[in-house]
Amino acid sequence: YKSIDNLFHAKIIKERYKMNDIAILGMGIMGQSLSLNLKRKKYNIAVYDDNFDAVSKFAHEKSYIKPYSDIKTLIASLAKPRKIIIMSPAKKADDLIILLKIHLFKGDIIIDGSDSYYLDTIKRANDLKASGIKMLDVGITGGRQGLLDGAGITAGGFLDTFNSCSRILRQISKEHNGYNSCIHLGRQGAGHFAKMVNDGIEYSILQIIAECYFILRQLGNMSCEEISASFAFMNENMFSSYLLDITSQILEKSDADTGKAIIDLIMDSANQKGIGKALVHEALEFKSPMQLTSEAVFFRYLSSQYELRQMSSKKLSVPKNKYNGDKHQLIDYIKDTMSASMIIAYMQGFDLLKLVSEIDDWQHGLEEIAITWSGSSTIKSNMLSKIAEAYNKNEFLQSMVHDEYFSKSLKNSQQGWRNIVCIAAKHCVPSPVIMSALSYYDGLVSYLLPTNLIQAQRNFMGKDTVNRYDRQGNFDIEWQ
Repeated sequence: YKSIDNLFHAKIIKERYKMNDIAILGMGIMGQSLSLNLKRKKYNIAVYDDNFDAVSKFAHEKSYIKPYSDIKTLIASLAKPRKIIIMSPAKKADDLIILLKIHLFKGDIIIDGSDSYYLDTIKRANDLKASGIKMLDVGITGGRQGLLDGAGITAGGFLDTFNSCSRILRQISKEHNGYNSCIHLGRQGAGHFAKMVNDGIEYSILQIIAECYFILRQLGNMSCEEISASFAFMNENMFSSYLLDITSQILEKSDADTGKAIIDLIMDSANQKGIGKALVHEALEFKSPMQLTSEAVFFRYLSSQYELRQMSSKKLSVPKNKYNGDKHQLIDYIKDTMSASMIIAYMQGFDLLKLVSEIDDWQHGLEEIAITWSGSSTIKSNMLSKIAEAYNKNEFLQSMVHDEYFSKSLKNSQQGWRNIVCIAAKHCVPSPVIMSALSYYDGLVSYLLPTNLIQAQRNFMGKDTVNRYDRQGNFDIEWQ
């Protein structure tokens, strides 16, 4: 019995002093979800956050999760090569990396899971490289539930660094239709760039859905429950969209105290973390039109100007045109509008990805990215599966809308789309992204554009020369 008792205590001591497999820095909602995911895989996890009391409370009585009050002790607890995942907000990532750099050694790996700007990521990686510390930037999609049940991951960095972490990353990723939703895209920054585009598409789709909801509410005089049911029906039969699904759930929820729809009690001032703004900047740098994301970002800015809007609603006026159309017809138009506008949102994002992936020679193409996001991301929908199919059939496809499925979808939904734009404009319902999507489409299919006049105007002012159809070269025309 004494021998058995000694063995039992030896086992406890061994478990207590066993080296941790991985560390997580930043224990907000996302960090907690990730730690629980890793816990299920039986990893020993060291966790750290500025708020040690909250971390301790979270880790209390949870086996495999050990809280630490300082980074030095946490690093000492890790098996070599040490692997540390940063899950803090992007603005804190620099400070954490500076702290880590003091205590880490050659061959240790920092996995940056924050939503950092990809150029900042590249700079950090280059700084760490001089010390022999490796870095992997991972774009993690799927939100809180994705990190808990299986995320979508796009990684950037050296291939050997990815291979050192691939087992862990693939275990926390979603298995979907025979694929693992974790891919290594290429050089440093690629993972965060892809995540930025994912979030930019999310900005566009959220705004599209919000505009469709507002048109049905303002013009169709529909209750939140009716709109919720309509969105749920559309989603089940057409979209299979995560964002449309959660919208339906939001609209059907009532406030326990007042009995009112909770959406009517939430202020109409939307926040953002700056990812949309960063994407718009990059779209400008790469000369890739991302009008829908841009409009969505600017509309959030407008929504935050609450006092200006309240005063303008009293000082300025709009026509009072009552909508007398059929409610069910309006819903059909909305269905077409949502379909066409979402296609344009995905198109603009994937066109930018195509451009950057060719410039930087990414290891995986658009098909693999679409498959990864269709497994787990906030923008997952059946459209991503169709995008993957389109690029699988033709990897040199210039744009996804040239694929037969999308070209037919745009053709079939176009009339309802145009009707909604006209109805919204006539009845003064702000719909900037829906309108921008249609305007972009019309520009895309137009053989001629009025920009020849802009060229002439610039030449008249002495800002540039012009090109001509009938002659080669650059010309300065004598206008006066």
